[in-house]
Amino acid sequence: MRRQSIHVDNVTKRYGRLRAVDDLTLRLDRAGVHGLLGRNGAGKTTLMKLIAGHLRPSAGEIRVNGEPCSPRRMSRSVVFVESRAAQFNMSAAGLLGAASRLHDDFDHEFARAMVRRFELDPRRKYKRLSFGMQTMVSTIIGLAANTDVVMLDEPSLGFDVVMRRRFSALLRESLDRRPRIIVVSTHQMDDIAGVADHLIVIDGGAVRAGAPMSDIAARFPSADDYFLSVLEGGVDE
Repeated sequence: MRRQSIHVDNVTKRYGRLRAVDDLTLRLDRAGVHGLLGRNGAGKTTLMKLIAGHLRPSAGEIRVNGEPCSPRRMSRSVVFVESRAAQFNMSAAGLLGAASRLHDDFDHEFARAMVRRFELDPRRKYKRLSFGMQTMVSTIIGLAANTDVVMLDEPSLGFDVVMRRRFSALLRESLDRRPRIIVVSTHQMDDIAGVADHLIVIDGGAVRAGAPMSDIAARFPSADDYFLSVLEGGVDE
């Protein structure tokens, strides 16, 4: 298996005078769960859309597995699951079947096992599912696609405590089945503190800090303390 990588070099994305992403540089060269933590409006979703090739950067370059990525050349190595994204109003089984036809390496066994574990009715139409279950269907599809890079945008919205624990187990099981880069964005530290291998803090469209979760646990009483320290300028890299 080739080594997966995401390289973002001095990337800016402007919307008029607003810089949603501001001269951002990021290197992800190791398989694992990478938490992308930031407040609402910090630039998380824009960054993920740029990496997925859904948006063109105003400046800078993005490479996935060494290949340039843009709307004209979207990488088949990346799946991006956007929060609150619309789906065709098909049954859960129909959506999984459609996704399997788009991805040659689709993990049917994993998808079926997750449908059973989360007690999803495969016959129920997407719009009749709860918001949390809609998110879970989209997440299962993204992970089962078996691409080198999976990006999940605020995936735990709509989850209760039990669902969040199951979601963490889902990420680890997926990673064990196929090591790859999984990026999970969130504005709530609790959502990823127990599952992430590495944490990236983004604010004002720029990366403010990044560290292995093991280092954060050793230096700070809680991951929330680390996040606040970064925003207050109290973390030395």
